[in-house]
Amino acid sequence: MANVTSVLSTRCVFFTQAVAIRRSSFEKIGGFDESLWVMEDHDLALRLSLEGPWAYIKEPLVIYNKGAFGSLADQARRDPVRLQQCIKALHLKILSDKRIRSRKTHRNLLGTIRRSKAKIQIARMSQSSFPGTSVVSTILDIIFKFKAFTFRRSPWFPKMEQIPFEI
Repeated sequence: MANVTSVLSTRCVFFTQAVAIRRSSFEKIGGFDESLWVMEDHDLALRLSLEGPWAYIKEPLVIYNKGAFGSLADQARRDPVRLQQCIKALHLKILSDKRIRSRKTHRNLLGTIRRSKAKIQIARMSQSSFPGTSVVSTILDIIFKFKAFTFRRSPWFPKMEQIPFEI
């Protein structure tokens, strides 16, 4: 894949279940960022995407389990403010990397950061006891989901650039 960072700047690929990484690359980027509460796998994938070309196998080789009650994934779904703060922080960190030269990737990272900031506000509104805020937050959430739906189907949504790989 030639545009890994661009693809990962717009979506989280559940990554660690089926990945093979050269030890030297893993050590070069410092491994997992243990300061992150969640999304450490996405952070690792983004940092690795800046290191060089990737290859992938199109055939699904793993089964993803959404997470049992009490799992870290479940906790993240239950605490959307903290989740979005984590997403915002890791994208800000990647955005500051000087190796990102693609304007499209830069723009996608900024968009993800903006959406995270807005989702933090929406989540805080939904938790508020102030009259009417839950209705407003629900409407805003629906608007965000619609915008995400249309973006994923737009020509601006990065598709994987596939380059034939020969062994």
